[in-house]
Amino acid sequence: FLCHACGFCKYAKFDYTLLGRPCCAVDPIESDEDRKKTVATINTLLEKADRVYKQLIGNKPTLELLLLKISEHRLDRGMDEGIPPNNSAGGSSTQVNRAIQLLAQRYCGECKGSFEELSKIIQVRHWDK
Repeated sequence: FLCHACGFCKYAKFDYTLLGRPCCAVDPIESDEDRKKTVATINTLLEKADRVYKQLIGNKPTLELLLLKISEHRLDRGMDEGIPPNNSAGGSSTQVNRAIQLLAQRYCGECKGSFEELSKIIQVRHWDK
């Protein structure tokens, strides 16, 4: 009742779900030259990862300083709320604090890019294992 050529069945319906995931394909190390090439590649990736990690760590003090400035600004602003504003028009200022702008640029630009680069290096390193 089941056709071997096309799979047609008059009495039942077969549904198949296939799930695929990426897997690594590793070149075999068969000679001393292959081993040297692999070791050189690993060392290059480790040096690059170390350089990017140092960049991330180098950004940390600047980010912490900017966060400190923002928190100090909030404290100053909290103390100033008891004093009525000089602006009698009642219009609100929509300017963004300069420290917040710098923090956003540094964090979203340099830090995010460095982190993504480091993540890619780690993934390549993981797949090479």
